[in-house]
Amino acid sequence: MEAMTLPGTLIHRGMSYRRTKHNPREKAFADAWEEENRPITGVNHGHGILQDLFFDGHGVGAAVHLWVTPREAMIVAEIVQWFGSNCGMNFLDKALGHCGYEISAIPTGRVPARTKITKRTLRV
Repeated sequence: MEAMTLPGTLIHRGMSYRRTKHNPREKAFADAWEEENRPITGVNHGHGILQDLFFDGHGVGAAVHLWVTPREAMIVAEIVQWFGSNCGMNFLDKALGHCGYEISAIPTGRVPARTKITKRTLRV
């Protein structure tokens, strides 16, 4: 069992971060996840969003159900980065399609284009 890691010391980066050099979507997902997990005093109990998912309640009386370990943080970061890969985007497209959303490129005049998620109008 891994020991508790001090707040703000977890590294939220996957073991395949090197792929972000050649895949801007993976980089966007990975970097956004790192930013979401940057500890900010007074936000998410001073932890990032991943650790905050395991708090019960708000404020001083909040209980921690699980302390996220460095290994767990790396695994989650790897999965989040994967969402930016071709396979990950396909997964997101299918999952969002099941609830009436679609992923489409935003024309920017540059490659790669930005992406947006929109609610589809379902025709009967």
